[in-house]
Amino acid sequence: MPYLAAAVALIGALCLANLLLTFGVIRRLREHSERLARPGAGQGAQGPPVLRPGDRVDHFAATTTEGLPVDRDRLPERTLVGLFMTGCWPCQEMLPEFADYARNTVGDRDRVLAVVAALDPAHLEDYEKELAGVAHIVVDEDQGPLVQAFRATGFPAVYLLDPGGVVVAGAPRPSELDASRPSLHAADGAADAR
Repeated sequence: MPYLAAAVALIGALCLANLLLTFGVIRRLREHSERLARPGAGQGAQGPPVLRPGDRVDHFAATTTEGLPVDRDRLPERTLVGLFMTGCWPCQEMLPEFADYARNTVGDRDRVLAVVAALDPAHLEDYEKELAGVAHIVVDEDQGPLVQAFRATGFPAVYLLDPGGVVVAGAPRPSELDASRPSLHAADGAADAR
């Protein structure tokens, strides 16, 4: 009889633990659903960036994590801009590629801007570590001024901008930037033919 009572108590404890875990999973699913319901939230590189070559980024003014002002109208020529969101797996995966591209292709930290929409501030440190020394970092909100200026509907997104915020190229990854500007390649070919 004591074995039966112990077995019933053990089964009761296991059922209670299972019930608590189920409530925890339900709560996490609700949080996840709410995040996905927000425009632009939780999206990875499913589609091309909204801005196309020739478009102009809306006006923005912000301050980097180092206290430096950045402004659309004072961007240097061929500024590389990366848009990221904390908690975004495709953003985390593309981060080393962006840092390598900034380091090896652009080569000038003053021409690289990383905008991080900090949905989950706990993961912000990962971005700061990876981008330190290769980019100026601006921390924004989910639908903050810089995210809105770039009309971001998905993350990550990468742009090359000319002075005044005119888009030269835009793509979900740095390796795709050259392919996103066919009109520039056609113009280059026409210039070479002359």
